[in-house]
Amino acid sequence: MPIPEDLEETGVGIRRNGDDDDNDNIADRFDVNVAGEDDLIRVTMETGNRSMPGVRFELNRSTTDINVWRSATSNTNAIFDLSPTNLSTVLPATGPAIEDIYVEWANMSSTASTSLKLSVWDTTHNQEVFFDTVVFDPFKSIVIVLGGENQVPADPVNFPGDHGIFDMAIDIYRNDGYDVFMYDEDDSNTQGVGAPYDEIVEAINNRGVTEVAIIGYSHGGGSTYSLSWRLNENVIGNLTDITGTFTVPYTAYIDAVTDWTGSPENRRPHLSLFHTNQYERNTWGNLPGLPHGGPAGGDDDIDRSYIVGINHFNIDDDPLILSFTHTRLKQKVPTK
Repeated sequence: MPIPEDLEETGVGIRRNGDDDDNDNIADRFDVNVAGEDDLIRVTMETGNRSMPGVRFELNRSTTDINVWRSATSNTNAIFDLSPTNLSTVLPATGPAIEDIYVEWANMSSTASTSLKLSVWDTTHNQEVFFDTVVFDPFKSIVIVLGGENQVPADPVNFPGDHGIFDMAIDIYRNDGYDVFMYDEDDSNTQGVGAPYDEIVEAINNRGVTEVAIIGYSHGGGSTYSLSWRLNENVIGNLTDITGTFTVPYTAYIDAVTDWTGSPENRRPHLSLFHTNQYERNTWGNLPGLPHGGPAGGDDDIDRSYIVGINHFNIDDDPLILSFTHTRLKQKVPTK
């Protein structure tokens, strides 16, 4: 995926590589040939012919917070070694005209931006003549998006125009630079156990994340509540899975129903510092047990029944609903 041009200069989010993707009890930043490595950023260098006379190509990093590899599994075929003084390297003249490299954030404590610069030098005059720079910032937040019943996350979405909550998730990942994870609502059970919870625990404990946002549609709203309950169990001491500190600056329901029924999920998520709740009551009126949302103690508690044609099955595709949720997320949660 191309990096949006505005993010190249303002900062591309990158995960701190402190987790253990291959489950071998070695933190990935110290490991080699990491199967399932998913924390590196691929950068494509396009230099053209590197052997042109009078020209050399250099790659520079501003700090050693980042490592750069020629392998997507990290810690193999390094471009820079791990010496604090090695911030610049001359690319070999025999190298390819187009080459993929992989950037890893290896410092677990640093929060300052780090840049990677590709430059072209006039060797006759020893002068830099062109350069391009990408700035990297470690993520401090994670966004969990839970779809409704039978909505299976995919990029691109499985059913264009019918899985709007996942369209929104992809948009905020691609264009706003958030670290977004999409899940089927069944991936989290009524006790909040499952892959979304595991990902949050991993992000807080091993990637330096301190802010969690959760968004859910339909049964995904019920799963949002259950997931927040389990996070809170760590805060009050009933669970000890999470060792780092964190907040939940934003949660959102879109016509949320409970995990186990079609009745409105009317409980505000635990720990939520700002909760957006949008719902409708057009789907079989207010009869109990039928799928539609309702008031849930939100900072935004908005009945969208007035929207012509809106119902439980299309509310997550409505542009107003998605735009409002998207805007609130950007207001309440920093990307980095």
